[in-house]
Amino acid sequence: MRPRDFTWAYLLPAAAGAGVLLGGLWTLTLPVFAWIVLPVLELVLPLSAPRLTPEQEEEVRQDPGFEHVLTGLVLSVLAVSAAFVVQVGRGALVGWELVGAIIAVGTCAGGVGINVGHELSHRRAAWRRALGKLSLLPTLYQHFSIEHVRGHHGRVGTEADPASARRDEPLPAFWVRSLVLGYLHAWKLETDRLRRRERSPWTWSNEMVRNTVVQAVVVGAITVFAGPLALGAFLASALFGALMLETVNYFEHYGLRRVQDADGRYEQVASRHSWDSEHLLSRVLLLQLTLHADHHAHPLKPYQTLRLHDQAHQLPTGYPGMILLALVPPLFFKVMNPRLRPEVEAA
Repeated sequence: MRPRDFTWAYLLPAAAGAGVLLGGLWTLTLPVFAWIVLPVLELVLPLSAPRLTPEQEEEVRQDPGFEHVLTGLVLSVLAVSAAFVVQVGRGALVGWELVGAIIAVGTCAGGVGINVGHELSHRRAAWRRALGKLSLLPTLYQHFSIEHVRGHHGRVGTEADPASARRDEPLPAFWVRSLVLGYLHAWKLETDRLRRRERSPWTWSNEMVRNTVVQAVVVGAITVFAGPLALGAFLASALFGALMLETVNYFEHYGLRRVQDADGRYEQVASRHSWDSEHLLSRVLLLQLTLHADHHAHPLKPYQTLRLHDQAHQLPTGYPGMILLALVPPLFFKVMNPRLRPEVEAA
């Protein structure tokens, strides 16, 4: 894989941007591509996942082009969201065009913005993490960088993790639990961190305080300069993107549990506690998020070095198709439950 292979991800903000700027049927370009064309293609295309040698992994790790891809995607998502707000504010998008644009921008913000924010939240460099926070701004989901890194990764596959779906748990119930508890836990993580340092949690040092202020300023600016309709459209697209992310969380660990010993300690996170997908289009468009087991085994590995784990559970299709499948709980359970292996199945 080379950096240019992942530039296909720019199709998503490009399609969303075309819809926002051109209006009309162009607003349906990304929704049709993401939710009809991609799921069908991934049902018929062959599977493909990397098997890098240690030498190849080190080579791609050192290639700066992969980081440039991420930076460009952040800027693209921010540009699409800004153009969307301006267009709605000036009355260029109304009726069904507005609905199509909300779905397009939400798909872009969730599928690209949150995904890139997720990748950058694991970086050691503070400025890269800050860039990731900007990528999360169009969905007002900046708390995700705290909860995911310091909460989800340590608690995955346990009852304490709101982002690990239980067996037979319907998606709407998971949405409510993960949205609410994930947000509250991010506050708790920051509050506990500052109290350990004997500092008040109500200071600018609290990331959640900074997140809240920044997001409130964005909401206020949209209201003042673009109007209430633009604000409503922005909030609707942000919610759409956030629910996309939570739906992905839903099936990435669905029904998988870590064993707890008599002392209450959980076994170490292993490949069998995640669902992987070898579907090429999802891998390229979503920066190999689909190789999720390796990400949990090695959280600091950059996306270009991730590889398939043989012990991971395998999803029946790529991520767009899985999102659609999750929206129909009886069908989702019928497809997914037989794929659960007894040793990691939820009790």
